[in-house]
Amino acid sequence: MHYFIYFVIIVSFFDNFSQLPIISLYAKELGGSPFLIGLVVGLYSFSNMVGNVVAGRWIDRWGRKKIMVAGMLMAGVSVALYAFVSTAQQLAVVRFLHGIGGGLLVPAAYAFLGDRTKGKGRGQAMALSGAAIGVAAIVGPAYGGIIAQRLGLDWVFVSVAILLILTAVLVFLFLPDHYQGAGSVKADRYDLLRLLKDPQLNQAYLGAFALMFAVGILTMMLPLKVHALGFGAALTGVLMSVYGLVAIILFVLPTNRLSDRLGRIKPMIYGLLLLGTALLVLSLVSMQPAMFIAMVVFGAGFALLFPAIAALVVDQARAEERGRAFGLFYAFFSLGVVIGPLVVGSLAVAPDHGLLVGAVGILLMGIVFIARNRMVLFVSHK
Repeated sequence: MHYFIYFVIIVSFFDNFSQLPIISLYAKELGGSPFLIGLVVGLYSFSNMVGNVVAGRWIDRWGRKKIMVAGMLMAGVSVALYAFVSTAQQLAVVRFLHGIGGGLLVPAAYAFLGDRTKGKGRGQAMALSGAAIGVAAIVGPAYGGIIAQRLGLDWVFVSVAILLILTAVLVFLFLPDHYQGAGSVKADRYDLLRLLKDPQLNQAYLGAFALMFAVGILTMMLPLKVHALGFGAALTGVLMSVYGLVAIILFVLPTNRLSDRLGRIKPMIYGLLLLGTALLVLSLVSMQPAMFIAMVVFGAGFALLFPAIAALVVDQARAEERGRAFGLFYAFFSLGVVIGPLVVGSLAVAPDHGLLVGAVGILLMGIVFIARNRMVLFVSHK
């Protein structure tokens, strides 16, 4: 069942990643203004964040499987509708619904995985789920770009929709869900505010925000830096693939057990420091070899941080509140993706300065983690 749920995670993220190279172009073809094109691109992350928060209560009340199937069907139908819209405004509405479907699906999948993972193997299980996301991140954009170029945009949407709906059928037929729901009274005892106040969970949430804050800035600023240096656009794709491949390799090697052996906090701190260092190096260098080294470091930071923060959510959340805990976790993921580019975009800085802003932000978050945990240790010894 672990491997089956990893497949579900690949499909869940492949859905969005396959559209990254084409969605802005599609909005433009439908007559969208620059503002509307940006709105179409950003709406998925916004509605996904809304779906993450809303989904948690339903996941805990009605079970993981039901919400997983509902989210996948909603996402599949929404993606199919992309092929039938005639205006950018219609596309924006459908994309909003698509984001909500994805927001239901992913926390349910992770709550299911958390339920079926034992304490000593949680870090490893979350690392392998990170590898699944990495596979989707590498294969998805390539698939979307190639199919759109050879067969047309509609074929991307229809094929992905079919994949989502077929996977929903497989989940419904073959995925056992031993967690049947906590019931309305029991589930309501634990609210989102309590989860946000939990000192361990809010570290996981801050880590999720920091991770995607870094990824958002990297995704925005790296292509601009590569262009400013006079290199071809292909270099950006290769550099991004390097960090993804490094993360996947570390996710599947014995390094995937580091957070189980060292605890959750140390890998989180090391991961943040590596992410910040990578962005700092990218802001300072102009030679391709140094840029490749920085991306290797970024991939290593990603591979350290993600399993630790995801496993920490499983550790700290009770089974009857795990859906809401992962809903908040992925809401902070989405928030980081939105806030990172907004911060550097609002500053209107050059690519090097944007990467430097990201580096400073991530390193400051790492320092906060270090200071906070030293204070906890001091209080406990006292």
